[in-house]
Amino acid sequence: MLETIRHWLSHQLHQIALAISVKIDDSPGWHKHGRANHDRDQAEADQLYADILKAWRLNPLAWRTVQITTDYVVGETITLSSPNKDMQKYIDRFWTHPKNRMANRLETMCEELTRAGDLFPILFTNKANGMSYIRFLTKDDVDTIKTAANDWETELIIVQKPQEVSADPRADGGRKWYTPDHGRSRTATAIILHYVINRPLGAQYGESDLATIVPWLLRYSRMLESRIRLHWAARAFLWFVRVPTGKITEKQEQYSEPLEPGSVIAHDDAEEWDVKTPNLHGMDASADMLSVRQMIDAGTGYPPH
Repeated sequence: MLETIRHWLSHQLHQIALAISVKIDDSPGWHKHGRANHDRDQAEADQLYADILKAWRLNPLAWRTVQITTDYVVGETITLSSPNKDMQKYIDRFWTHPKNRMANRLETMCEELTRAGDLFPILFTNKANGMSYIRFLTKDDVDTIKTAANDWETELIIVQKPQEVSADPRADGGRKWYTPDHGRSRTATAIILHYVINRPLGAQYGESDLATIVPWLLRYSRMLESRIRLHWAARAFLWFVRVPTGKITEKQEQYSEPLEPGSVIAHDDAEEWDVKTPNLHGMDASADMLSVRQMIDAGTGYPPH
């Protein structure tokens, strides 16, 4: 009887193992989903984008690096003009339209291109009057870039990542945006553009100007925080008051509140005061901090300061 039960259990375990077994194919034919050979993995690219955005928001060095680049590229402003009067009228209407306000968008566009390495403007066309309205797709919302079969630099479709919550039901399955090179772009209600900087050969996506310095910015921030804590601790002190055993409780109540700076305390010979400060033996970090700053300056291209 026991042998029969043991045989049945063995058979059931074998069937379960077959049902959940996974065959791993590590042949060279596999490749990264939706990415060219020289692109970062999707998870790595998304994490880098998030880290750079956080550094730009919290780290003054990252913020200033982006601002200097934007000031240099945009300057006071950028204007468009055309010798064709009708075209100039359209440019003026597009540039100043309340839904566009391009003069206010220039710095934001340049900042995003500097941070992400990619800029994805979307132009929606109002068929009633021919006006175009500009909106943007962020890099971390892009799932796949589909290119021409015979030319990987000719982008045809940019697929958006599926959205969990969206007013547009088409976006739930990953909306497809057509580029001007796609055959359907002429009849589409919207087309997408893609501007890239710092793109390696063989890659579809660009690289942020901050990509190489963000790790050093994080290290520099951690070092600064450590030094601030060290200096705070080094400046802390405690008063030790020696009194007769019978007066300990009385003196604890008397000195329960910290003394104000400059206070004068009168006491007899039985009361002894001593101050204790921590001796952390903190080494001078100026050389280490300078080395990290030099790595950051080398990445930004600006002279050390």
